[in-house]
Amino acid sequence: MPRLDYSNGSCPALLLEPERTNLFPHSEYFNNWNAIFRCVVISNISETLDPTGNYGASKILEDTSANSHGIGMTSTNSNSGEQLTFSVFLKAAERSWAFIRLYDGVESKYVWCNLSDGTLGDITAGATGTIVDYSNGWYRCSVSITMTTTGLNLPYIFASTGNGVTSYTGDGTSGIYCYGAQLEQASYPTSYIPTYGVSQTRLK
Repeated sequence: MPRLDYSNGSCPALLLEPERTNLFPHSEYFNNWNAIFRCVVISNISETLDPTGNYGASKILEDTSANSHGIGMTSTNSNSGEQLTFSVFLKAAERSWAFIRLYDGVESKYVWCNLSDGTLGDITAGATGTIVDYSNGWYRCSVSITMTTTGLNLPYIFASTGNGVTSYTGDGTSGIYCYGAQLEQASYPTSYIPTYGVSQTRLK
């Protein structure tokens, strides 16, 4: 069956994509990510519907420390010269800024996203970023890099208080919503591939 893409307006186009694999084994279960920094992850929240219209979103809720507040994965590797894209659906809660990260083997690459108006903020040199409106306050944000050396790629999601802000004093009650993370070997994000404990491949 053909798939239709409505993201550019009410007139659909055929969705034609190459084969891709979502390398995240837990694309929707953020509480199973293995690096949680000065926050808690609340799963299946009832405060907002996720992009599919269900209650499957999670919330990254900051603690009261003066530092960064977010989650990440420290178990995925990429090869030198490999192109890599990390994308995730984000929505403002009490915080309306977020930033996402990939590590190219030498330095971290960041993309800041304004979740109140759907615009990009700062982007680290050597990275590219996108933000796409999925309605109901949800935006799909992405960061793309080329690996400098072989090693960990460290995809992270952080709440923020403003453009370029990596560290701030949390209040213990604020955060952002997240859903549907994807890590793929490519220079741009493709349509979301859900995973439920093991990476999944979508045929072209």
